[in-house]
Amino acid sequence: MEETQDKLINEIDNEPEKFLPTFNPFDTILYLLAAYGWWILAISTLLYWAYNKSRPTLEKWKIQKEDAEYHKNPDIVLKRLEAIEAARSKQQHILEASAREYQQREQEKAEKKRQEFIDKNTGKNAGNKLGSKTDYFPLCGPGTSGGYKPPKKSKCPGGGCGR
Repeated sequence: MEETQDKLINEIDNEPEKFLPTFNPFDTILYLLAAYGWWILAISTLLYWAYNKSRPTLEKWKIQKEDAEYHKNPDIVLKRLEAIEAARSKQQHILEASAREYQQREQEKAEKKRQEFIDKNTGKNAGNKLGSKTDYFPLCGPGTSGGYKPPKKSKCPGGGCGR
């Protein structure tokens, strides 16, 4: 019996890698979620609710703090107003430039369309409508239309049923 225990102890001493537990982060995370999942969910929900509840108060406090700084130092107000005015003028210049470009493109489109119209109506197609067929002769018959169709005959003699 002692011999088998000695053999087992020698095997453990010779191969320690087999018997050491390995750390697996995935298993650890799954264990924590299984053991404390509901607590984590409850605390997360409570923190989210508290944040949404206190956000308006925090924003008001931040605005009041900024206003107090402005009243103490009027140079900050002037710098901020100048920055706002500069941004507005920059945006206005960009808007005016894009409006000029758009107007120029629209004028070019209109000129191109007018030129195409003039080109189609001059030369060999001078008297024809745009897109009209040159082989259309109204006095030569119905052409491809259905032509005359007689009215439907009634099933009842004398022009009507149930009179």
